[in-house]
Amino acid sequence: MAGSGVALYLMNLVLQMSAPDQRSGVVINQLVFFVLSMIGGSFFPFEMMPKWLANIGRVTPNGYAIARFKEMISGSIVSSDVQIGFACLFAFVAVAFVLLVRRLRKWAV
Repeated sequence: MAGSGVALYLMNLVLQMSAPDQRSGVVINQLVFFVLSMIGGSFFPFEMMPKWLANIGRVTPNGYAIARFKEMISGSIVSSDVQIGFACLFAFVAVAFVLLVRRLRKWAV
């Protein structure tokens, strides 16, 4: 859950810093996170969604965290899935961090 939070926070920062001004950055962030919340299972469970939409929702950061949490509660999680998930999460966080550092250097100059 904490890793998913870090990924969502970095995604928020990348979107905000990529926007031309603060107001448009807020609008873009709200739009993106509202859609991610709806598709990612925060508003509706995956079981109520069409199969194709649930498959998309499971690859969003919050959807992935919800799916893994359900597996942990039911006791059906496999350690290799957790390792692959952490590797993908680490790669996403690293790419977002590099994008933020580059954008911040351009902004500071």
